[in-house]
Amino acid sequence: MADHVDLVLRQWGAQRPDLDVSPMAVIGRISRSERLISAELGRTFAVHELDRASFDVLATLRRSGPDHRLTPAGLTRSAMVTSGAITQRLDRLEARGLVARTPSASDGRVVHVELTEAGRALIDRALPDHLATENRVLAALTGAERRTLAGTLRGLLESLGDMIPEDSLPSENEFCETPSREAEAGSRPVRIEYGGGSDAAASRSELEKALAIARDVRRTAPDRPVLLTVAELGLLARTSAELAELGGRLREHGIGLEILTGPLSGVHDPHEPGATLFGVLAEAAGLDREPHRREPERQEPERVPRGGGRPKVIDDEMLARARALRDQGLPVPEIAGRLTIRTGRNAGQHPSVASLYRALAQE
Repeated sequence: MADHVDLVLRQWGAQRPDLDVSPMAVIGRISRSERLISAELGRTFAVHELDRASFDVLATLRRSGPDHRLTPAGLTRSAMVTSGAITQRLDRLEARGLVARTPSASDGRVVHVELTEAGRALIDRALPDHLATENRVLAALTGAERRTLAGTLRGLLESLGDMIPEDSLPSENEFCETPSREAEAGSRPVRIEYGGGSDAAASRSELEKALAIARDVRRTAPDRPVLLTVAELGLLARTSAELAELGGRLREHGIGLEILTGPLSGVHDPHEPGATLFGVLAEAAGLDREPHRREPERQEPERVPRGGGRPKVIDDEMLARARALRDQGLPVPEIAGRLTIRTGRNAGQHPSVASLYRALAQE
């Protein structure tokens, strides 16, 4: 079965075969989805005598905290509408008695916008209907497909610069009207998984992304332990000098290191002396044992790094299934428990988590 975008692509393929129109397959479907979804949401808003912009203003005030109050500038930053739309909606919402604009008690030049009781009651009635409509729109997608799609779209928005620095956001507790259960479990560590990359450049890029996430988590949740989790030490660096430098960075930001396999597996405290700790780790991992391997004149055959390459117990079929499960959002340890080795002395057993990390890192 074809959709409208398939027709557009075929027509362009016939008329301009010299052009690569594949971006239209994505952008066209995003645009059409937005129009169709907006129409569905609009019908739900209309039941409550709202439009999308008015709903967003009320919803932004409702989720902003116990006082349900923001300045117009703060409302503009937080709501999903333009400043011009907010000004127009505020006038209409105030006329309906759903919001009130009052001068600040500490600075008469500042105006606050807050929900009235009627406004809060309306948004509390409309929100469940809105969520039901969104669930109906997404009914064709499984939970795993929704998570994958959300992650893909988040990556697209990030590439377009539509992101908010984590350190500019209040902690989740600041928005809560009742104590959060998560706060009670604040001692549980947050693990940031790093599985390497297909080559040195990709590995470095992925490591920097993992470190950036770990730093952001550390800033926004300073009371939670944060661990950089790797399958094996060799994924972190090619030389002990690089490893020592990385150790200093982890220590600087208070990020722990968790190694899943090898003689030094376990969690390593970031507050230990970085250079000494990681120098020992590097020596134990056998790094820096080929000091001349980078000299181009030697023209030595390419060697698989220590601990690299796909483990023999993981065949093509198992790797394909592991990739599919990972794309559904499952963590690597859970994926390993769903796979079974088919041949060899380990037949019938699950592959180790470390072996699976290594296999996925070779993509």
